[in-house]
Amino acid sequence: GRIYLPARWLTEEGVATEDVLQGRSSAGLRRVVQRLAEHTHGLYEKAAVALTPRFRRSLAVLELVQAIYRPLLWALGRRDFEVFGPRLRLSGKHKAWLMLGWLYRRIFHG
Repeated sequence: GRIYLPARWLTEEGVATEDVLQGRSSAGLRRVVQRLAEHTHGLYEKAAVALTPRFRRSLAVLELVQAIYRPLLWALGRRDFEVFGPRLRLSGKHKAWLMLGWLYRRIFHG
């Protein structure tokens, strides 16, 4: 199996890769996931500021991905960054509302 988390962060938190591969949670693993979520939110914010209207058109898909994944990160935070719990998903209806909101903002707010 593969682990898509920074190995250095896992080591810093005392998380063994074998524990992750076996689905064993720990406070250290939750801290790594929280750190990754915070890092991701920071990148989203930097991207929002850096994207000029000219580049926004060419990166529309990335904005849409952000619109869908940001609520998943918030949901993960509400359950204390426990990744081995029930799978987090957005319903089709929820995704549709997010996409419509994104489309509305793009049309009426640039």
